[in-house]
Amino acid sequence: MDEQKFFDDAREMFMSEGWSNFTKEMELWLENITFDSCNTSDEFWASKGAVNALRRVLAYEMMVKQAELEADDESNS
Repeated sequence: MDEQKFFDDAREMFMSEGWSNFTKEMELWLENITFDSCNTSDEFWASKGAVNALRRVLAYEMMVKQAELEADDESNS
């Protein structure tokens, strides 16, 4: 896939109401994960994995925007 098309498509997605709704939902899920309710090490590790995955999803927009800035800097050098 063309790099510029990837960034254009991502930007369009990030500006959509659907993306906004999705990230709000992920933030709510993240807020509702508690380690206090973990009774076993398996529950703890499952919760820790869920937290890591949600944080990664929520950071996706920032990571793509940063990658686009870096790509622009490289092409302007």
